[in-house]
Amino acid sequence: MASKLRTPLILSGVIAGLAAASSAGPFYLDLYRHDTPLMLGTLEGSDLITLFLATPLLIWGMILTMRGSAAGILLWIGMLECMLYTFAYYLLGAEMNEFFLVYAALAALSLLAIISAMSNAWLTAIGSTFKKKTPARRISLFMFAVAAALAGLWSYDWYQITLQGADLGMPAETFRLTAGVGMAVFVPLMLVIAGMLWRRTPAGYALATSIMVMATVYPLTLIASSLFQARAGVERAWATVPLWAAIAAGSLLCCAALFRNMQKPRFSE
Repeated sequence: MASKLRTPLILSGVIAGLAAASSAGPFYLDLYRHDTPLMLGTLEGSDLITLFLATPLLIWGMILTMRGSAAGILLWIGMLECMLYTFAYYLLGAEMNEFFLVYAALAALSLLAIISAMSNAWLTAIGSTFKKKTPARRISLFMFAVAAALAGLWSYDWYQITLQGADLGMPAETFRLTAGVGMAVFVPLMLVIAGMLWRRTPAGYALATSIMVMATVYPLTLIASSLFQARAGVERAWATVPLWAAIAAGSLLCCAALFRNMQKPRFSE
């Protein structure tokens, strides 16, 4: 299995190196000097989680994959998804700085690695290893709930900003980026995969596990960002932390249930 994934594994090694360099960049370059306090806090929180959690987990997933671990493949793919989402936000949301090309490379390489790694054959093979007693429908209901909560939150914020003229502490462009990407990409993807899992398709099991890995790690970025935003004096910085914490905790429980119900944790070459 690992030999068939050599190309995306090589790309992932490059991603891990660039992600570590990018996250450590603010220590030796004043990269965010043109960003607003809100965006500054967001980027600093993202750097913290990327450097000390996301990148190590990506590397660990790669190591497990090279050892023939089916669970490692799903961890690895989930962390690639997390890297893509994170650095697409850097690329589109941060003010122009010296690492612009690094952000572009990270987003592009993450997308290429995911596309290169995705295969109906291994999705079906890995998905077929899940036990019949896997709580697929309970997990899919959680996924539906997450998608609905995020769509509801962003829709309500849009209503406040556009129709009530409320000041939510963020520029309209920042909200458009966050809510636009979330509602156009993440929410529909979550709904589609939740539907596949509800029907207990093999690919649904595999894809749900990878996106639950992402949904466990990425909210930690938002929680860390709130800490830095509060330190920068951003109002209502803590307002959505309970939601992110609930999503992270629920996704972690879903990950545990899915990984625990894999019958064949390893693949032969």
